Amino acid sequence: NLYRSVDGGSTWEALRSDACGLAFDRQNGWLYRQTEGVLVRSEDGGQTWAAAGPRASQDGDQRYLYVNPQDGNTLYSLNSGGWNPFIHLSTDGGQTWQPINAVSHVPHGRIVMAEDGLRMYVVGAGALDISDDGGASWRACSAEFGFPGSPPAIALHPQDSDTLLLGQWGSGIFKTMDGCGSWTEISAGLDNVFINALAFDLGNPDVVYAGTDGGAFISLDGGDSWNVINAGLGSYPIVYSIAIDPADPSQVYAATPDGVFRLAGAPAESPAPGSPAEQARAFADPILAAIADRPPDYENDFDHSSADWPSGTGISGHPSHVEGEMGFDAGECFATAGARGHDEWACYGGDSLISFPADFVLDITGRLVPSTDPSGDGDWQIQFRKWEFGGFYALVVSQDRGVGLVRHGPGDGEEVDLANRPAPFSDISEPNRFQIIARGSETAVYVNGASFFYVDDSGYSDRYGAGTINLGVCNLSDAPLQVRWDNLRIWDITELELP
Repeated sequence: NLYRSVDGGSTWEALRSDACGLAFDRQNGWLYRQTEGVLVRSEDGGQTWAAAGPRASQDGDQRYLYVNPQDGNTLYSLNSGGWNPFIHLSTDGGQTWQPINAVSHVPHGRIVMAEDGLRMYVVGAGALDISDDGGASWRACSAEFGFPGSPPAIALHPQDSDTLLLGQWGSGIFKTMDGCGSWTEISAGLDNVFINALAFDLGNPDVVYAGTDGGAFISLDGGDSWNVINAGLGSYPIVYSIAIDPADPSQVYAATPDGVFRLAGAPAESPAPGSPAEQARAFADPILAAIADRPPDYENDFDHSSADWPSGTGISGHPSHVEGEMGFDAGECFATAGARGHDEWACYGGDSLISFPADFVLDITGRLVPSTDPSGDGDWQIQFRKWEFGGFYALVVSQDRGVGLVRHGPGDGEEVDLANRPAPFSDISEPNRFQIIARGSETAVYVNGASFFYVDDSGYSDRYGAGTINLGVCNLSDAPLQVRWDNLRIWDITELELP
């Protein structure tokens, strides 16, 4: 049966008694489902339905249906029977279908798709395949742990299409971070390994939920460890499926034999022990508490031009030699890097005209105005502890929503990646708040008020001392790329004494 709720699950309305193969078209807001002999579509939230085309195939059980997130005309139908073709593809909204035969034996299969609509995985009771061209062609993934006889649960990281979780019924949860080249078991904390469902929090993919025959579990470190969250789930806490509201990730729903339940709040408010976020809190929380009531030693809302920062146009240095600009507009400081030159990075920004301490807390909001080149790439950086021979540290936020910390040696010295993680936000074009807490060899980064990662750099030396701060942007696309900052605050913690 098909039911609909428009009040967050408090009440439900029965719509249909046949709802096999339900799929959502995010581009148009439509629903699709397969019936005997025909594909039907609803354009009013399921109230009425009309034929959209033929059933994908009259052979087999066409139980599962999917719509490409970037193209509402591209549909996929999975045969849950035991024979090929397991996948049928339509590129015209279901009017015609073509079989995709180059796929492994995946009966009772499931598909997960990356946001770009190109990277896809299909998993069934027997195999796992990967596609990089929207499902037109497939290749087999490694399965060093083997595949069970029942369909695994599957969840794709919302910001990193190489990271995939696979839950095997009776064997626990496995994780790949290299596009299914290698796997690691991540069942620590699960007291039931019969996995029925997995779901990432789209806004913060460090948070993952698992539904099992023993109830619901939550992970706060990307699945590396788990805690049970069964309070209130009823007499039989078997969780068949888990759904998260993409507009409000705090709304988490679980389907059980006793009905649908909504999560009132996760019991574990702290990051998992030993995780990068927990290490950041152990180092930085006492510092942040100590300066909580202290005004910043430097602040700038960038409401107008400042004598502390450069402005104007110029030419980026070697190797690109393209035009850039830094200035102040609409209450923000901005830096723009022109189109790349000679197929290399074009970077532009400016060093502060005053020096800042080596040990500090920096608080700033930043947002990237993406390039109009859809195939382009780029990042924005806050370089700090800069010294005269070119050495510095940098917080780097990339256009593909990665957040990292690098150390650059003096001159043409080595650039060392000290940390890099998928960002805990879904939209880099919206203002996000970043805090850098740096003291000696230790640095912590917080994003939107939450601890994110921690580094104790063995390569640190006193040469990375007081110096300028650089706000800049680097562009690897054929159109200009801009970053905008606001609400800069800096506290000197050189002489800070902690309890």
